[in-house]
Amino acid sequence: MNQTSKRFSLFCEPCGFRTTIADIDKVELIEIKTTYIQGKLPTLVQDKIVNKPNLNRPRKFKCPKCGRGITIKELQGSLSKAIIEKEQNDEKQRLATDKKKRIEDGQPEVKQGEFFG
Repeated sequence: MNQTSKRFSLFCEPCGFRTTIADIDKVELIEIKTTYIQGKLPTLVQDKIVNKPNLNRPRKFKCPKCGRGITIKELQGSLSKAIIEKEQNDEKQRLATDKKKRIEDGQPEVKQGEFFG
């Protein structure tokens, strides 16, 4: 499978909270607002003031456990692929154990995607 989804790592040093996420916007994190950083001092060119572009700052979020500010780092491609493969293997294993449990209980087989509340 050719999945090119990006994975991001959240790590809080003071409390030790660590997790990986697939999409920053779907996770309920509180973003900490930050100001821009001035790139360079404005210069005077032919009687006009030229402002240099501002530098980008990484987005900061509050740690869900302790509330301190943490930054999100993008995982490398190989780590991201390994995490995706592990999640797929875990899902296959979970489905296999569920199927084995249903067979032992004598219940009919449940189609994938059906949900019974």
